[in-house]
Amino acid sequence: MKKWHRIALGIIAIFLILSIIFYIIYGFFGITTKIFFTLTLILIVSYGSLNYKTVIAFLQNKGHTTFLYQISRFLLIVGILIFTYLFSKGIPWKLDLTISRLYSLSEETLNVIKGFTNELNVYYFKPSDKSDPILDYQENLLKTYAEKSPYIKINTADPSRDKALAEEFKINEKGMVVFEYGGNRVYVGIRKIVDMDPQSSKITYKGEEAFTSALKSLLISKPQIVYVLQGHGEINLYDKSGFGYQNILDRMKEDGIKVASLNLMQIPSVPIDCGMLIIGNPTYPILVDEMDKINNYIHRGGSVLVLLEYQSHITINDILRQMGVFYIQNMVIEDEDYMPEFGKTKFLPQIVPHEITMPIIRKNIPVFFQTAVGILELPEKERTSKDTYLISPILKSSKNSYGEINQKEIVANKVSQDDNDLKGPLVVACAIKKIQTNISITLSNEVTNITESRMVVFGDSDFINNDNINTGANLDIFLNAVKYLLKREVDIAIRPKVTAITAFQLTSSERRFITFLAIAVVLLYIVPGIVIVYRRKQKVKG
Repeated sequence: MKKWHRIALGIIAIFLILSIIFYIIYGFFGITTKIFFTLTLILIVSYGSLNYKTVIAFLQNKGHTTFLYQISRFLLIVGILIFTYLFSKGIPWKLDLTISRLYSLSEETLNVIKGFTNELNVYYFKPSDKSDPILDYQENLLKTYAEKSPYIKINTADPSRDKALAEEFKINEKGMVVFEYGGNRVYVGIRKIVDMDPQSSKITYKGEEAFTSALKSLLISKPQIVYVLQGHGEINLYDKSGFGYQNILDRMKEDGIKVASLNLMQIPSVPIDCGMLIIGNPTYPILVDEMDKINNYIHRGGSVLVLLEYQSHITINDILRQMGVFYIQNMVIEDEDYMPEFGKTKFLPQIVPHEITMPIIRKNIPVFFQTAVGILELPEKERTSKDTYLISPILKSSKNSYGEINQKEIVANKVSQDDNDLKGPLVVACAIKKIQTNISITLSNEVTNITESRMVVFGDSDFINNDNINTGANLDIFLNAVKYLLKREVDIAIRPKVTAITAFQLTSSERRFITFLAIAVVLLYIVPGIVIVYRRKQKVKG
């Protein structure tokens, strides 16, 4: 009987070792690992249930005191504990005991994860010598994602040590997460993960929303491209100077948005893969042939983002009028929410509730405009079609502002309000939807085709240049507008999770006290042990 027990325990030990080895080689989701883990679990449960008295005696160390037996007993228990730990890591059902359910993924997220059929590499750049609640939250949440799919591979790297990898991914901040799939990359920084209320110290966790949004953008079979119109003195997305726009280009790429330049004088039409067209402050005339191409793109349901300045060429109006708005050369002078140290042309526009602006309103962060122009709505009788126009202001000046139209006064920097100026409040940014309904009659029935075109117009372009992009909510409102135009605004509907973690810093004296306390606790265990060993030796000698 004892021989049978030894054989059974030997078989269990072999399967334990093989299971751990296969886990190291193939991971939990490997078919070989799963087979051995299942067989080992069956063996352990079967032996334990059939010989529970022997198992209890074995654990209580009854009847055997040999050194070899003690070593075998220790190794077997350690092996079972390691097996149990590894097996539990592979089980997708875990209890989330956090108050805010930080690691409980929504049904929407689980459905998105199921869409991956090839390896998805996730690179988490975390300093190895630093740890805080936010970094730990990111790491644990990524592990939760990885547990839901065998295709998600987490790679943690220290940007200060793995400099080559950090340089390859152009990492310049801690806690950056990069999702890579099918040759495309999406970056998620801490800015997208958490918001902290400076007054209450409450942290709003948005990790699931940010990560799932990134995964969704990677699953798009044919990523849309954002084209930037060139050839008329527009903004330069490749200029790294303070007045350039390289930073906004980098941020769009981090969001998984492909960007390319477009010169309509060289091609017959706007490319079919254009998800959005940016027209950034054209200072030279847009030719009639080019405008026809842009208007055709809008007519077939295209999206356009327009950035205006006082110097923008008036031919841009032929495009704006297609969407029910226009502008005349003016400069907004603010008498209420301006910045005194910079003058009345630099101000904080009032934010109007809209799907583009609601995330900013919730954060309570202002947008800063450098110099702006007022955007006017085209009278209904002057519209070229009977389509439905939904024009929504998203940023406005105050009622005490006005739009100066006298060019001489603007150039001389001696503006004063008169009856010819535009009266405030003025719309300085708006979102427009144009809905076209076309009815065609066939022999069998009547077919209704509805086409929706979108446009967002900002009455300022400098607010997103390299010097100003990280000021206030400037970056947020621009990227929100881009996603709105790409029709990605409803991709994610995951509620953020709020917890009342309060951040605090220990003083040097407090740190010394805690260090002393920790050492004292260790000594309380070590010193009595040394004393006991010493006394036993004295007794043996005696």
